[in-house]
Order: sequence, then C-alpha cells, then structure tokens
Amino acid sequence: PNAFKERWRVDTRTSKSQMLSVLRESSRTRRTPPAELERVANELVQMRTLRTPKEFTLVITVFGRLGLWREALDVLAQAQRDGHVVDVPMYAAVMKALERSGRWEEALDLLAEMQTEGYRPSDICYMTVIAALGKARKWVEVLHVLQEAEQELDELSVLPYNAAISACTRSGRPDKALQVFDAMPSRGVAPDGISFGSAIDACAAGRLWRRALSLLKEMG
Repeated sequence: PNAFKERWRVDTRTSKSQMLSVLRESSRTRRTPPAELERVANELVQMRTLRTPKEFTLVITVFGRLGLWREALDVLAQAQRDGHVVDVPMYAAVMKALERSGRWEEALDLLAEMQTEGYRPSDICYMTVIAALGKARKWVEVLHVLQEAEQELDELSVLPYNAAISACTRSGRPDKALQVFDAMPSRGVAPDGISFGSAIDACAAGRLWRRALSLLKEMG
C-alpha cells in the first residue's frame, strides 16, 4: 500500500506537465486514488498555469468524475476571469459535472449563460442538460430544452432525442417518451439502436406490449 501511495504522490516540485499526465492517465486506467486526483487538480488550479481549452477541460472533467461540481464551475470562471480562450467542450465538461451531481438548475443556467456569451451549444451540451433534467424528473423542461435544440442546432443528431426519451420515461411519462421517438423521422433524425431500446423501455413502463413487439420487429 505504501509503495502504491508513493507511486502516485505529487509534491510541490512536480511540473505542470507531470501533473497533467497523472490526470490523463487516470482517465484511461482509473487507478489513481480519488484523493490524489483531487489534490493534483487543485494544485494545477492554484498554480494558475493552465492555458489551453484542453488543459482546462481535463481538470474540469476530473473534478466532475469526483463529484466536485463547484470546483468544476470555478475552473471555468477562472479561465474566463483570466482572459483565456473558452470553448464549447469546456462548457460541456462543466455541464457533465453538474449532471453527474444532479445539479439540473445550474446546468440550465450554464446553458443560458453560454448563449448569452455568444457560444452555440453543441448536441452534447443539450444531451447533458436533458439528462440532468431527467434525473430530476423534470419532463416539461426536458421537452423545452429539446425544442430549443431543434431550433438552434444546424444539424440535429440523435443524442438529444435519445436523452429526452430516457428522461421522459424516467420522469414517469412514457407517453411523452414515445412522442419524442415518433417525431424523430419528421425532424430528419433516424433512430438508432439506443433510440429503439429507450423506446422499448418506455413501452415497458407504460405496459404497451404490442407497441414494444412492433418496435422489436422494426429494429429487424
């Protein structure tokens, strides 16, 4: 145990590149102790040597995996205050941190903030906010965000729809989930395997066995 601890110990002399490597390695192997990851991420923030969107996104992602959503928000705020380039993947990473921690109100606020700042949310941003709303069983808000995605995205993808189908079912509204699924072709979005699987889950929740069998046949 002591040898393992020493393997991952980072002291004040460790360089920025070494600390970033620890975080990147943790994303691949998930072997670094959470307490050590938190310390490394905090040191990187306190050193104020993060420069690129990818570096900020990496630290935000680590905080998100650790359930430290406030710290993830703080990293984004620091980048903005210090005049660094902020991009859509950085916002998406913070939204994921909020979604993991069940902070749907903050996720909605961040979606509005990035638009106010002149950024166009990606399909991943919309998907993540919808997932956060689904965890809170906020199906009305789910449908509002999906409608916004339909209006704002140049090219609709399957991601926000799949998230909305699952979110509506989770919110106790399998009927709304199936409405979202049924509307996909008219929006120019072809359902994928996840779409069908989520729609079948909605059928099960609503005890719509014939519809479930029909979807299974449609899947081929």
